Amino acid sequence: MIGSFKYYFNKVFNWYFKPKTLENRLWKLALLLLSTGIGGGLYSAINVTWNYSESQSISAEYSTQDSVTAIITYAAFLFGVLSAFLASYLGFKRERRNPNIFIEHIGLRYPKNQSLTEASKKKTGLGSSLFIDISNYYDQGLLVSNKKALDYSLACFKNTFTNLMRNADTGNVTLHYGGTPSVPIGFVLGHSIGNISKVSLWDFNRDKSEWYALEDVPSDSKTPIINWEDYRKTEEVCLLMGISFEVTRRQVGSLLNGRGIVSVSMPEVKYDSMSSLEKVEGFQQEFREILKKLNTDGVKRVHIFCAAQSSFNFSMGRQVERNHPECIVYEYVNNSGNNTHYPWGVLFNVRGQEPSIIET
Repeated sequence: MIGSFKYYFNKVFNWYFKPKTLENRLWKLALLLLSTGIGGGLYSAINVTWNYSESQSISAEYSTQDSVTAIITYAAFLFGVLSAFLASYLGFKRERRNPNIFIEHIGLRYPKNQSLTEASKKKTGLGSSLFIDISNYYDQGLLVSNKKALDYSLACFKNTFTNLMRNADTGNVTLHYGGTPSVPIGFVLGHSIGNISKVSLWDFNRDKSEWYALEDVPSDSKTPIINWEDYRKTEEVCLLMGISFEVTRRQVGSLLNGRGIVSVSMPEVKYDSMSSLEKVEGFQQEFREILKKLNTDGVKRVHIFCAAQSSFNFSMGRQVERNHPECIVYEYVNNSGNNTHYPWGVLFNVRGQEPSIIET
């Protein structure tokens, strides 16, 4: 009980003493005036009497029946309402100037304790939400309807996101992305958005069952290592990226097919090894340089096998540009009966062609 009281007291205290913007001042004025107006209206008359002897006393009276008192009470309430409306209007204009769009992309895991929108709104304020739920296309942990999941994700994004952006100041809009989709679908959604606006990345902490912003996580020196030893100039190249889990040649199997290989690994492989925004943004530049070199070498298609967090997949997808080679990002399946643990992938960045499912 005491802990709850302290929590709400701190919230009110921090709100009251935060920077004095006009909007904030109006809300405080509205709170004061409405409290005065409502308080006055609740009591039609207040009598206070102080007896300081058996025969003598002092009394004070407040009554809304008195015309002057009534005018003060009702005027306070009226101006309180007007102040609240004006503060709301200024807040709406502020959100228009610096809007937030929250994209929650749910796949295999459905975070039940807290939604991304709830977590990000606590940090950034109000905004519009785009909820893309493809969990219905999973069965026993496997994405069985991959084409439907891909088509639904892209259609939902394009239709809803276009409308949200149409009503926003696109120069200042911030996208907040987080989710648990499959690797290839996360890549492709990032590619669909591209680098058109500012993006805030979020991931789900499975231990604490809560969302966190990558910008709030301090960086460390354990950054990705790029290995070109097995690279050869072939028309199609394999890019193996073991970020959260190792990606081995045995897992890729027959899909290597004598192609040149570029490997990306971490000094320490764990599920949150790229949870820092600084590290992700640093590797974005390196990833673009990889694709640029492959394009310069005449590579036509890159086969990407990636084990990483959703935020990483989304970010790398945003780096793929039109002048880069075609890409196929594959989905890992542990019990695949094929000659590879990657039975399907999504082909994208093909000129004149929408992203499509490729079975192996």
